[in-house]
Amino acid sequence: GPAGGVYGAAYLGRLSGYPHLLSFDMGGTSTDVALIQDGIPQVTPAAVVCGLPVQQPQIDIHTVSAGGGSLAHLLPGGGLQVGPESAGSNPGPACYGRGGRAPTVTDANLWLGYLPDGGRLGDSVQLRRGLAEQAIATLADPLGLSLQETAVGIRTLANVAMSRALRVISVERGLDPADFALLAFGGAGPMHACALAEELGIRTILIPAACGVLSALGMALADLRRDYRRAILQPLRQLTSASGGSLLAQWAEPLIRQARADLQEPALHFSLDLRYRGQSFELGIPVRLSDPIAHLEQQFHQAHQQRYGWQDSAQPVEAIQLRLQAVQALPTVPLTAPPPLPGDPLKGRREAWFGGRMRLVPVYDRQRMDVGFQLRGPAIVEMPEATAVIEAGWTGVIDEVGTLILSCVRDSGTKSW
Repeated sequence: GPAGGVYGAAYLGRLSGYPHLLSFDMGGTSTDVALIQDGIPQVTPAAVVCGLPVQQPQIDIHTVSAGGGSLAHLLPGGGLQVGPESAGSNPGPACYGRGGRAPTVTDANLWLGYLPDGGRLGDSVQLRRGLAEQAIATLADPLGLSLQETAVGIRTLANVAMSRALRVISVERGLDPADFALLAFGGAGPMHACALAEELGIRTILIPAACGVLSALGMALADLRRDYRRAILQPLRQLTSASGGSLLAQWAEPLIRQARADLQEPALHFSLDLRYRGQSFELGIPVRLSDPIAHLEQQFHQAHQQRYGWQDSAQPVEAIQLRLQAVQALPTVPLTAPPPLPGDPLKGRREAWFGGRMRLVPVYDRQRMDVGFQLRGPAIVEMPEATAVIEAGWTGVIDEVGTLILSCVRDSGTKSW
């Protein structure tokens, strides 16, 4: 599911002309974020799951326990915390009317007007603002805060956790989030996207038409891929042939043979795991088999500088292993904007929290918006599987593939909340 979402985000980003993305998938129990550069999801050679190392190439996804069902509760010292516990699907948030009593992020969003009182989720769940209010009151009273302050606090704490996750995959890797667009999806992602973009200096947000089922779409669109690797474990400079060229092609030959036996006419992408002598961790550097060793060494020094803030060109560099990513492209699926339903996209107006106060804002029906439809925040856009909250200072337009493209038109450095 999470990997499918990242592939779906990369695919739609390329179609809309945004190859550099931070994907932001906020669901019911957690938020998954990932980095996409040049239209390609970033891959990590290993990860840690529940404190245990998993030495397996995988999409580089960072997850935090902040979702629509994340429970808000009091800490022993009297402070407010959101997550990591979740209400799950059963009983779910208090506003679902299934027996939940503790307030969640969804309850806060409903009480603040981003979700409609009486709105239905499918055929079985009807949102009830009164139940959300009762749940929020269980925290507001001991905190000595109003219902409004408590609801805003719950939403803000969730935003802080998700902003921190986006910083992990960008700032902590030497990248500026402002150089990327934020692609928000999942059932709750578009409801928090503007607040997170403003916090990180991002000025473009993409909200797909199928954002509630983008993981399924990504799984259907993903190409076939296999990963191969061969251990080297020797100084990088020893990979130089007698003629002064690189020995990488010789090391790669058995990998290439296996890849071509497993897949039909695969595209081949090579990388080399490198480190300074004495280090216990490596950096994967994209390579071409014809690259001179001196060039690869320089690429490693630059990557190390970007990732860790320092480099040492006098330090010997070790080659740990050669990796091959083989991809068999499947037939592309042309995606176009779904035809709009008849009727006015403007459904009405609703009181909601914008700019530090409750105000009457327009509510739009996404299914009635045609290509080229434009809007301006503050506004709310309701979709079949999600809701988008568009802050003041943002404008939106539907592009040719049905993605809602939001652009920040406010001066850089100012926020709407």
